[in-house]
Amino acid sequence: MTQISNIVSLAACVCAQDGIISETELDAIREMVSEKFSQITKDDFNSMIDNFFLEDKSLEIYYENLQSSEDLNEIINICHLSAESDGLEARENTALIKLIRLAGQNPEEYFKDA
Repeated sequence: MTQISNIVSLAACVCAQDGIISETELDAIREMVSEKFSQITKDDFNSMIDNFFLEDKSLEIYYENLQSSEDLNEIINICHLSAESDGLEARENTALIKLIRLAGQNPEEYFKDA
């Protein structure tokens, strides 16, 4: 469950860059994580989000917890699509670009294929 919590936290970190995580973004994160990785209950998800708000970690720290994941591209897509679900704000976009670069990818290529 730690891996799932790390994915949720990374996506929440990207979504929070505009100062708020909307209900739309939260729903998108939960739906995509449940679909792609592991079904999580609403209570488990809410607990993960509560823990995210109690932490004071940077995007880089959340990335470091996941960088060895073989599903890193899928995780980046979850971050992108959840932030985009209510309109991709400039600060969210900047965080997403930073995440893509941390993963050793070219943001222009990523967005061209997205």
